[in-house]
Amino acid sequence: KKETVKTKMVTLDSFVIDQFNECPNMLKIDTQGFDYFVLLGSKRVLNNIDIVIVETNFIEVYDGSVLFFELMSLLNDFDFVVYDITEIHRRGLDNALFQIDFLFVKKDSELRRSNAWG
Repeated sequence: KKETVKTKMVTLDSFVIDQFNECPNMLKIDTQGFDYFVLLGSKRVLNNIDIVIVETNFIEVYDGSVLFFELMSLLNDFDFVVYDITEIHRRGLDNALFQIDFLFVKKDSELRRSNAWG
């Protein structure tokens, strides 16, 4: 038997400003397919941080979840690019690629300054 619970929600922007009065350097989001919607409420935070670690979906396992390309496009609007993969998840049914947790950094990040190989 499932029960619906209603609760008040706030955007990450309002939470960070109200609780801390400043932005952190890094943001990690893991909200089971709803990371995109958390990011939509994080525009001020995204303008002031350097690193985002976020779960991206390739299969819509969660109803209403947003897939990788839309999430990547939103982060690109805030000058973030993929820097690394932190986790890969596969679907139990057929081992298909389900989720990748990516580390995004700003395009002008110190981590991306050099194009050298060695």
